[in-house]
Amino acid sequence: MKKLLIIGAAATIVSAGAAFADGVIAIDNVSMRQDRRTQKVYVTYDLANEGNAAAYVVLDIQTNGVSIGRANIKTLSGDISGNDLSQTVTVGTGKEIVWEARKDWKGNLTSNATAVVTAYYADHLYQIPGVYMNIDLSGGASAVHYPVSYTLNAPDVADATASFAKGTLWLKRIEPGVFEMGSPKTEVGHNANGPETLHQVTLTKPFFIGVFETTQYQYKQLTGTTLSPGAGSSDVYPAAGSVSYNILRGSGTAPDAAPASGSVLAVLSAKTGLSFDLPTEAQWEYACRAGTTTGFYNGTNPSVTSGKDANLSPLSWYIGVANQSFRQIGKKLPNNWGLYDMLGNAYEVVRDYYAADNTKYTLDPLVKSGTQTILRGGSCDSNVNWNRSAWRLSWELGTAHRALGFRIAWTVGE
Repeated sequence: MKKLLIIGAAATIVSAGAAFADGVIAIDNVSMRQDRRTQKVYVTYDLANEGNAAAYVVLDIQTNGVSIGRANIKTLSGDISGNDLSQTVTVGTGKEIVWEARKDWKGNLTSNATAVVTAYYADHLYQIPGVYMNIDLSGGASAVHYPVSYTLNAPDVADATASFAKGTLWLKRIEPGVFEMGSPKTEVGHNANGPETLHQVTLTKPFFIGVFETTQYQYKQLTGTTLSPGAGSSDVYPAAGSVSYNILRGSGTAPDAAPASGSVLAVLSAKTGLSFDLPTEAQWEYACRAGTTTGFYNGTNPSVTSGKDANLSPLSWYIGVANQSFRQIGKKLPNNWGLYDMLGNAYEVVRDYYAADNTKYTLDPLVKSGTQTILRGGSCDSNVNWNRSAWRLSWELGTAHRALGFRIAWTVGE
């Protein structure tokens, strides 16, 4: 059996000075060793900060500069908050983390590994790369406050009655980057009148985006209103429909203005203390693609424009498999970043106004002038060619549609 060989250690330091009310967190003297018999990995470190407040400590293991992934660093004990961020660590020297490498990463062999130890204050957990944000809506529309918490664990989509489908909104932090927006002319279904002209876009700010489309149940928890999206589904928690840009953001509210008081997103923002909105069109496509450049976010391309497509069916509730019926969120395969139903189920409205030529918007784009918004992602009502990562359609701001839904977003720093 292969043995895990780990050498080397490093630490990251969260040090933002006055940005932290409790002072600067410092992690020093990080070391790492492995017991060759048990294959347990021991990481030691010192933790200090000016205010002596406890901190949340996170461990990452990297090989050749690349993380092995949190799914492979689950069995942890000692002075560590763990992937559920359930405990803080007090300041002091000689802190120790124990990782069960044999259990989590069995059969792997490396001679170049690094332990990355990072500490965060409780009010800055949103800074953790890849962290999930949870918004508890269980108090319903009458709640004064919706609690916000964070976890490094992905939602359990195997549980049909899990909180992700009911009273908890799940969002995931997405790191900024550069990507090619649009589609090549050779892509089956490419719409030159959309248009989908390829152009490079740069996003400079991290953002959170809904892991799932907002459900009908969650919409009622937010607003007290039951949606009537027409042809429904036997599934218990299908995506929300019959919304519009104006319902979500407020009539006459420009994309660069905060959602109007009383709108769905304004209510959510007021009850969480965070400025939630719809994702911008660029954020939506960047998150949908998750590093891919193909028609679908599993690295494949469409072979037909209508009917059934074998590459699309594992990802999307489109008309070829859903027959115009909403389905429960999270039942299809996610993209590389763990986001579900980015294609199909409900059309998703974004924050921008529609621009026929969007190629001139390349740096943190947000189209602020116009008379229409944009729909992305296709739906259970649409054919294969609309269920592509690049597909876009102009839409009236005040027009609701039975298959029109949404997912929420928060740009870090807004």
